[in-house]
Amino acid sequence: MILQKVSIDSFGVFGQDVEMDFERYSNDTKILIIGENNDAAGADSNGAGKTTLLNAISWGIFGRTPTDNTGSSVVHRGMGKCTVSLQLVDSEDREIIIKRSRKTEGGHTLQWFINKEPQTKRTMVATQKNLLNYFGILESNTEYYNDFLNTTYFSIEAVKAFAGKRSTSRDRMDLIGRFLNLELLDKCTSKAKVYSNNVKSKINTVEGQIEFLQNKLTAEADVQRLKSEINDAKVQIKTYQQETKELKKQVEVLAKIKDLQEQLVDLTLMKERTATDLETIISIYANQQKGFEEKLSKRDEIKQNIENQEQILISKNVHDLPANINKLEQELSSCTNKNVVIEQKVLIIENQLENHLECPDCQSQLMFQDDELTSFNKTSLSKKSKDLKNKQTIFIKEHNKIKKELDDLYDDEKENRRLEYEIKTGYKELAELNEIPEKIKLLKEEKKEKKTATLKYLKGLEKKKIKLELKIKKYPPEDLELYDDIISTIEVNEGALENLKDTIARNQTRIEAFDKDVKDLDKLKEQEDGLLAQFADYQFWVEGFPSIRRWMIESFLPSFEEQTNSYLNKMEVGMRVRFDTLTEKKSKKGEFKEEFDLSIIDEQNKKRALETYSGGETKRIGVCVGFALRELTLNKGYSNFSFLLMDEVIDSLDETGIGEFFNLLDNITGLKLLITHNSDLKSRFSNVVRIAKTDGKSTIHQT
Repeated sequence: MILQKVSIDSFGVFGQDVEMDFERYSNDTKILIIGENNDAAGADSNGAGKTTLLNAISWGIFGRTPTDNTGSSVVHRGMGKCTVSLQLVDSEDREIIIKRSRKTEGGHTLQWFINKEPQTKRTMVATQKNLLNYFGILESNTEYYNDFLNTTYFSIEAVKAFAGKRSTSRDRMDLIGRFLNLELLDKCTSKAKVYSNNVKSKINTVEGQIEFLQNKLTAEADVQRLKSEINDAKVQIKTYQQETKELKKQVEVLAKIKDLQEQLVDLTLMKERTATDLETIISIYANQQKGFEEKLSKRDEIKQNIENQEQILISKNVHDLPANINKLEQELSSCTNKNVVIEQKVLIIENQLENHLECPDCQSQLMFQDDELTSFNKTSLSKKSKDLKNKQTIFIKEHNKIKKELDDLYDDEKENRRLEYEIKTGYKELAELNEIPEKIKLLKEEKKEKKTATLKYLKGLEKKKIKLELKIKKYPPEDLELYDDIISTIEVNEGALENLKDTIARNQTRIEAFDKDVKDLDKLKEQEDGLLAQFADYQFWVEGFPSIRRWMIESFLPSFEEQTNSYLNKMEVGMRVRFDTLTEKKSKKGEFKEEFDLSIIDEQNKKRALETYSGGETKRIGVCVGFALRELTLNKGYSNFSFLLMDEVIDSLDETGIGEFFNLLDNITGLKLLITHNSDLKSRFSNVVRIAKTDGKSTIHQT
């Protein structure tokens, strides 16, 4: 992946519209980056923005920087947004554009393109995963950024990552494994362990089930005894069934006799009840006839009463009553209306007496008289009010008199209606009395028919009774008191039969369960054998995949060791490294444990631990190891970035070390960007980039 251009807008110390064009350089060019801080006297190049340039490249690709500047801290102070755009070319000569932006208020966006075709996904996280996948970084690789720092973005800390005193054997082994894309083997090992543990869990479960069934079968009752109990129960069932069958026949005969006797008792009771009912009905008919005759004897009395009431009505002259009532109602209404008119006039006069009208011009008191406005005269108004009240008193007396006369007419009208109703009721009673002789005749006929029908019904009951008595005599004499005892015996026998059947079913279930447990035990043992075979297979791979991983690393180590020693030789340091992945265990001779051993062979060909070397020597070793790892992984296609970023990796070296470093740097492929505080190194570079900071903003100057 060749870097062509970096565009920066308000990222870190940089201002707006800052660009660095790499297309002017060849792919193996060495570029020195120096700084100039014009804002702080004596600061030299510190704070100018040299490291920020490399951080911009890192942030554009990964959204991260070595110092983990996240969130809005990457935005230039006072600005609301920063943007970094990278233009690269891949191995297939396709143009790659990556554009990343960050707002101070939390908005983070990422876009990237292949030959101007957008590759952006729905979310920023998905877009980042897609971009990493394009760079060949597996999703399972959580250390991808540290790997980038170890092979592409070199700093003091990155140099120490592999050859540092704090770097562990596990760190080195994992680093090599990631660069060789051996995560798949790690996954396979984890999967094999999971499968092995799952199978082991299943084996434990099956072994527990086997032990449970074996204990259960050992404690189970004797099957032969259960079968013997079943046979005995079947014999007892036959005995009970035969006895019950005979008892049911006997009960059937007794039930028929009992039923006939109950029918005979019912017929006798029915006959007695029918005779009693006949006597009751005859008595009812006699009482009804007597009542009709008593009503008939009052006919003359009712006629006389009607005549008397009719004479009273004639004497009251009822025909003139409605007209008289209507006349008095009209007079009462007229009197009431007159009284209301007078009362309204009185109210108007009294209102004028209490509330005088005034002339708006002269403020003199006024009043209405005969619908005309005139001067207020209290005496005149008071006299008129008194006259009206006297007149009102006369009307009230007249009203009360008419009201009393009208109430008397209302009472007469009510009494007349009562007399008319009683006369009407009397005529209705006379009409009903005229029908009584015919009703008495019909009643006598109905009584005769009822008596005849009842006597006939009694004869029929007597015949049925005789037939039942004859049927009873056909059966041999039986003691009906035995009926309940036999029924009880049958119920006891049936209960015993059910218990015996339950015993048979229970024993059969136990026998079937025993047989099933035996079969289940055989199946579990077969399952156990299969699981043990699976467990052995998985255990083989639990150990096999790490061995394959170690073998692949071991196959890589000779070229890694050779390349590292080649770089050490070019630096003329007089030492070489040795890599090994197996160390003999202290506790057991002849056995080895997996461990990445880094040994240093000095000029006297003696093996020394890394910790015994000085800081400068350790840094030389770290640089050679890092460069060798980068070159090998780049050649094998494990790394996609054909540019190298170096941040102050030589600033602590002496003049000899710097010379050795530059001898080595000529053998490193790809575009190389080196940051240093040592401006004297400009003579060693044909391409120098100066980053100058003025008024709080940095710019890039290419020569």
